[in-house]
Amino acid sequence: MRARGAIRQQTTNQKGEQAMKREETLRDFTVSETGHITSSGKYEGEMLYVPHFHVQDFGPSEEFSLSQDGVDWYGVYDVTADDVTEYPELDGVIGLILHEDNDGFVFCTTYGNPAKLRRAVERIATMEEKMFADGD
Repeated sequence: MRARGAIRQQTTNQKGEQAMKREETLRDFTVSETGHITSSGKYEGEMLYVPHFHVQDFGPSEEFSLSQDGVDWYGVYDVTADDVTEYPELDGVIGLILHEDNDGFVFCTTYGNPAKLRRAVERIATMEEKMFADGD
């Protein structure tokens, strides 16, 4: 069986920094008044906090891949008080799931309810298990 956590190697941004802070996001991307990234690229249309989680130095609490080569990746992140301080838009969010698709675009779903987050994680884990059931 394949070990979780071995798929995603890049856990820092291109400058080797630990995690992208709000001021860096606002400097590096065009962000709308509603907090959505409008710059073209992998984060286009997502909230300004998505790059922060995507490039964290410690990575997700759980991760999954629905392909042998590590693309179609999912990462589950806990939202901390520090995250909410840096990104007040996360108030009421306890966790989020990032999905990086086969083309490298990143999508985010936030959860304020622990049971809903757990069900979403279980669905992804089931998809991963089915994907690799014949490949082990």
